[in-house]
Amino acid sequence: HWLRAIENNGTILILDDGSSWQVDSFDTNISNFWSVSSDIYVVEDASGVMLINAGDGKAVHVQHIDYMK
Repeated sequence: HWLRAIENNGTILILDDGSSWQVDSFDTNISNFWSVSSDIYVVEDASGVMLINAGDGKAVHVQHIDYMK
């Protein structure tokens, strides 16, 4: 996937497939500095879902949401 949009100071991330993700509040200091069009991995494990930026290797914890701009 790649990052299509960053909304609300990094609290909402929208991927190329249109899926929207709410970033946990303690991780917005990371996602707010990501760049649109960055390659993103979606990873699910026992702790939940994370989006990982392929460029810098940093991860944020997220929840899938329905988001209308």
